[in-house]
Amino acid sequence: MFSLPPSAHDGFLRTPIPVLDGLPADDPVWRFEAGRAEQDLLARSNPDSAPWLLEMAELLRDRGRFQQALSFIDQAIEIAIRTDADRIVPVALRTSIQIWQGNYHSARTALNEIAGLLLVDPRPDAAAIYEETSGKLLLRNFGGGTFEFESAGQKFAKALDLYTDLGDAGGQIRSICGIGSSLAGRGLYFNALEEFEKGFVLSAESGHWKELGLLLGCAAFAFRDQGYRHNVHELFQLSVDWATFLGKIPQRIRNIGGHGGLCRMEFSQPGSDLYQKALALMYQAIWEAKEIGAGPLMLETQIDLASTYKKAGDRESHEKSLMLIEEVVKTEAFEGAHRIIDWSDFILGRISAARDERIATLLEEAIEGSADPFFVFDLRSGSEASHFDLLNEFRNSAADRLLDMGKTDVTLLADLADRPEFVGLASVLMRAATERTSYEDEVPVLMPGGETVWFARRVTPAGSGAVLTLRDVTSGHKIEEALRMAADRAREADRAKSEFLANMSHEVRTPINGVLGLAELLRGQDLGPTAKKYVEGIISSGNILLKVIGDVLDLSKIEARKMEINTGPVKLRSLIAEVVALFGGQVASSGVDLRPDVDADLPVAVVLDGTSLRQVLANLVGNAIKFTEVGHVDVTVAKDGNRLRFEVCDTGRGVPEDQLKTIFEPFQQVGGESDFGGTGLGLTISRRLVELMGGQMGVISQFGKGSKFYFSLPLVEAPAETFTEPISDVQDTVRFEGKRVLLVEDNPVNVLVSEGMLSMLGCEVTTAENGLEALNLLEEHEYDLVLMDIRMPVMDGLTATRTIRSGGSHIPIVALTAGALTQERDACMEAGMDDYLVKPFSLKALRETMFRLWN
Repeated sequence: MFSLPPSAHDGFLRTPIPVLDGLPADDPVWRFEAGRAEQDLLARSNPDSAPWLLEMAELLRDRGRFQQALSFIDQAIEIAIRTDADRIVPVALRTSIQIWQGNYHSARTALNEIAGLLLVDPRPDAAAIYEETSGKLLLRNFGGGTFEFESAGQKFAKALDLYTDLGDAGGQIRSICGIGSSLAGRGLYFNALEEFEKGFVLSAESGHWKELGLLLGCAAFAFRDQGYRHNVHELFQLSVDWATFLGKIPQRIRNIGGHGGLCRMEFSQPGSDLYQKALALMYQAIWEAKEIGAGPLMLETQIDLASTYKKAGDRESHEKSLMLIEEVVKTEAFEGAHRIIDWSDFILGRISAARDERIATLLEEAIEGSADPFFVFDLRSGSEASHFDLLNEFRNSAADRLLDMGKTDVTLLADLADRPEFVGLASVLMRAATERTSYEDEVPVLMPGGETVWFARRVTPAGSGAVLTLRDVTSGHKIEEALRMAADRAREADRAKSEFLANMSHEVRTPINGVLGLAELLRGQDLGPTAKKYVEGIISSGNILLKVIGDVLDLSKIEARKMEINTGPVKLRSLIAEVVALFGGQVASSGVDLRPDVDADLPVAVVLDGTSLRQVLANLVGNAIKFTEVGHVDVTVAKDGNRLRFEVCDTGRGVPEDQLKTIFEPFQQVGGESDFGGTGLGLTISRRLVELMGGQMGVISQFGKGSKFYFSLPLVEAPAETFTEPISDVQDTVRFEGKRVLLVEDNPVNVLVSEGMLSMLGCEVTTAENGLEALNLLEEHEYDLVLMDIRMPVMDGLTATRTIRSGGSHIPIVALTAGALTQERDACMEAGMDDYLVKPFSLKALRETMFRLWN
């Protein structure tokens, strides 16, 4: 057994490992030997078996025979597709080859394919393969940074957990290597070595030495980059020997190149043994990598080779190496190769000629390296004693490029004054030089290529002259323009949303009008008890659906700030009685006692939005009844100074304390339960309606004991005599008997509904299918009323109404529309209509609308 060298500080990697020399032939370690493994696999050859094909592909991949391996994988995938068998393993195996080849784009595509297969078959072993392969891609992606290393570590950690649950020692060891390598990539070498020691311990305990070449190589790289040198040469050589013994050729190549890098770090004299060893190892690694088509390995080692020549002072070989790297980049197909030049420049410290001539002082170097044009002007006496000029004594390279001048060109400010970058600056620079004043502004400059660049100009006094800096702020202006365009798009999206909501309202409410209207007409017929019960069920279900649609539209209108509050005189006691009556049937069947309590001191009528208040109370009372199985629900209205205080208290299940903060948020169910039905919008809409009416809503609740929802509104008394008593059904019949009504509607079911309702009121009905047909009928006959649908073929209702009004007719026109948005109501009124009925409408709503027109 062989014991690895301890770290100079913490004594890592103390687990003994087998030594190949003198190992008995019957030792279990030999079952991993490359030649023996290949012979055993060929001895049980079965090209029609997907498992055998995959074992063969894995062996070929480890040998670096990538194309042959891919051929076997393709055969395995064909069998899997034909037999509907597992495809995750072959796709993952193909991905690992693509990573060695540097085909990162293809590897990511394959990973997406694996992720899709996992959705169908989320097995733990498949998930482990996916996480491990994802980690490999992040770890080996050429030129990856800290984020990639950290993400790779997270992927390998997930794979380790899964492999541990599965009892897969090999998968655990590979995942540990991935975690350690990701830590080393972030410079956390001691943490990495701790992970590798776990891998050695697991290998020894399980007798699984198949990944030892990988473990040894990873540990050697960490020791090398940490700066520890003692016995690391032996460790690299051991990693190469084990990778060769196990037939892991790509690992062997990487370990050879890493050993060469160690020699590069340690040699001090060109021509020394270590220098020659570094070159020999690197040439060997490059040649072997090229032979198997492992592009990333070849380029990494080539970069190290260039660095070796640079350290040795061999400029000619260094430049040739860089040119070779550039040539390889042009011919290699792997993604990320285009970044290798920048990366190699960084690694090797390759500096340009301009940097060789950089200004001596640190300040001048900073100015010279700045991307912003920088000018120094000095005040000089002109030909006359009283005349002064500003001489451009110094410019940095960015300024030279802007002016298209050379370093030796000297110019006066007067020669620059006509340039767009300097417009208006002559007097400013002179004041800075003579009066010691500063100046800032921004100016657009049209560049020769046609692009407009915005410069922030800053002038500051310096010495006997002034300094000018020009900073490119085009990106900021582009952001402003992007924000403006985003605002325009947002307005367009809002318009599209409103249009969508209008269309949705129309498309949904139109059939509901037919369902509820026909059900209401049917309810007026002579029905038996069972049929009547069925009709009531249809009406009840339709009203629930209508409420859901109303909630969604209300929330959209509130969020778009298009919800309007319409105040007027309201009989408070009557409104409370209406809300209570609305739930009469529900509480009668549930056994919950619904108890209204209106303070006797309240005025008969108040000024507020009765519709919104009715909606809020109905939401609160409905919720209270829904969540109260036994007990009572109290609806209380009292005077609180100059405000009205409303409370809805119940003895129901209450709201858990941790949900009280979110109970008014959209789509949050009372109590957090979804089995009670509802949209989760009622409380959100209620609170926002109360806020629009000038109030605030709150809740007090104790889970298991009940809740109290409360809010207050401004108290403004209204004269009770402003109300008109509703007319009776008898008065209706007398008032509407014989009225001639033109019904303009293209939906046959809605025609049937409206005709039925109008007939029940004693009206004579004529129908038209579109606005043009209605115009023709109005020319030929006289009517007392037009009920006009808005959206119709041939001619819509708005166009027809405008045409009627342009002809001087004052016949009452009532809009029939499924659109419930305010914009649609406004459009109807602007077109010249007299009133508005939203589908689905009831017989009562139709009767009241007609009464208003003829009262």
